[in-house]
Amino acid sequence: MAVANLEIENWNSDFPALSRRGCRFSFSQFMRAFLATLLVIPAGCALAQAERAGELNWAADERMIASVTIPAEVMPLKELCSVLSKQTSSEFYVDQRLEETKIVVHIGETRLKSIMNMVEAITGFQWRLVDDVFFLTRDARGSAVMAWRERYLEAKKAQEAGNLEADVRRWLNMTMPFLPSVDPAWQLTPLQQEQIAYQQAISLLTLTPSQVDWLNAALRAAGFKTSEVMTPVDQLAVDLREVPVKLNAAMIIRSKSGDFLIEKPLMPIMPKVAPPAPPKVGTIKIDEVREKEEEKKIAIKDKLQGLWITNVDLDGLDDVVSLAKAQGFDTIFVPIFGAGQPIYPSKIFTQDRKYADDDPLKKAIALAHGQGLKLIGVLDVTLWGDAEHPAPLVIASHPSIQDCNLLGRRYAEQEVWQNAEMQNLKPKSADVIPVAEAKTSGKEVYICPASSQAARLLKSLLAELSLNYELDGICLDRVDYAHSKPFIVAGQDLTPPFGYTVEVRKEMIRLHQIDPIDVDLWGVRTDADAQALALWDKFRRGKLIGLLTELSKQFKMDNPNGIFAVTVDLASDSQSPVHWAEVPKVDALIPKLTLAKSESEGTYVYSQSEAEAIVSLNRASLKAAAVIPAAGEFGAERLAEQITALSRVVKLAKDENLGGYILIGDVSGLRAALEAIGKQVP
Repeated sequence: MAVANLEIENWNSDFPALSRRGCRFSFSQFMRAFLATLLVIPAGCALAQAERAGELNWAADERMIASVTIPAEVMPLKELCSVLSKQTSSEFYVDQRLEETKIVVHIGETRLKSIMNMVEAITGFQWRLVDDVFFLTRDARGSAVMAWRERYLEAKKAQEAGNLEADVRRWLNMTMPFLPSVDPAWQLTPLQQEQIAYQQAISLLTLTPSQVDWLNAALRAAGFKTSEVMTPVDQLAVDLREVPVKLNAAMIIRSKSGDFLIEKPLMPIMPKVAPPAPPKVGTIKIDEVREKEEEKKIAIKDKLQGLWITNVDLDGLDDVVSLAKAQGFDTIFVPIFGAGQPIYPSKIFTQDRKYADDDPLKKAIALAHGQGLKLIGVLDVTLWGDAEHPAPLVIASHPSIQDCNLLGRRYAEQEVWQNAEMQNLKPKSADVIPVAEAKTSGKEVYICPASSQAARLLKSLLAELSLNYELDGICLDRVDYAHSKPFIVAGQDLTPPFGYTVEVRKEMIRLHQIDPIDVDLWGVRTDADAQALALWDKFRRGKLIGLLTELSKQFKMDNPNGIFAVTVDLASDSQSPVHWAEVPKVDALIPKLTLAKSESEGTYVYSQSEAEAIVSLNRASLKAAAVIPAAGEFGAERLAEQITALSRVVKLAKDENLGGYILIGDVSGLRAALEAIGKQVP
């Protein structure tokens, strides 16, 4: 073996003492490390039981026999991966946060497997195999995955021990930038969440009085200089309008007085790190932006008054359409594609058995057009199979199509596991109620909206509809990543997020050198962590924007005057409705307005926070798309209690100059509502 020389710099950014100097290894240390690479034995056997066990077994890949030669020079891990990629024609990447770690390994020509084992032994980092891509990271099992498991084990012990209250307080202190004894949980509106996600900044005007007091105290403790007559927050209001926020984990105040890092309470002091370079922003004037927005023309000319029929019942649909016309409604929304099956006979997808040997879509269009009403078809974008509608095998088993969560589980797998865990964690007292008691069917199949295959399938569906039916528009429903039932243990929300298919992870690795399973929302400690989290968040949001762009373009190509609408989930952390409104071919955003029975009033009312979010969305969209709330569901048996809510929905749409309103319900419910309301509906 040739003479060996090893050196590593920036061993771990979590240990600043090591990051300031290189770490040299003696020849004997090198030999021990090298021998360790030759003895890759059952140390990983326990890890192989993880959800992504195959990713840990990279050493068994047939490409490991390749020969490589690494030059005898100090090189960052990023460059080392580039050298390996060029010499093997495979793809090698290193986590963006580790790419500047420097290393020298010179043992002449050797096997690829030996070099990769050597890197692991020297740096302490680990390789994982994401499909056919090799990725070097801190933990092959996934940093965010391991952090989730640790939090779950802690929460499980706390709940089993009956320490619910103490654990909730600990959780609040760990995740809130403000002490829970001062204020209740600070919840941002969806528009504020979107602003933070894209701009990483928040206006000082959104802070509550208690939060202002906290920030003043924190800045004074950090040495913020100001005059005797002004508080730090007053001074900030003069110096700057927005404060950069790192995902409610810390605030970095940049002002004339200097830079100040204000971190979460009860957290250890972290070393100061250089802030990332600000992104390059084009110099577009506001007037030019507004002029561009004004050029967009949407297919909705007047205020839309619509009925969203949740079931296609041809026996009662005729009456509903006639009553709708009489009461001044102009549009009917009908679900024509759900759980992966259309209601019409299709040459591409299996028709819903309930409508076999029939074409209810053709009849519904004829009924609506006969009364001079528009008919818009509703497509469920992400649910492609359930107990009544088995998903096609190609979809149910395709790793790039079916959505997976952070833990590598599909929707049905997560639901079954989660229900079993909640049964085991059934509390001894009545203070905690299990989230899920009933057993799931285990048949739900959700496709990942970020998958290229999802776009292909939906575009083929739109092309078939445009060819065979005279629809007046399309409404996409559930353009989002899957959401399992909330998994609350000992006060902690441990619901694993979805959208982690192999295809998505590979694309994120190639674009940004970040694997999403290493991005931990609650593990942000440095600017690099915050930047990784921001990149992943923007990627997820951007994928939904891209899907809407593709589908709207496809639909408008065949139906230039048709309406293209999309529903908005006001509670979603992945949708970006303001940006959706700017998509050139999107005509309308339809946020759902939930109706719930008020114990104080004894009638149904809508959520005030949802109404405020809809009004804010309407103002923020600058009329780039019509914002039309859909309220429901209305039912015949509870109609008397819902009439008041209906009048309030109509008044909200009129007072706030919204694009109209939509009532949701089944055929019998809407028919009874229209008959009872009569002339009350304007």
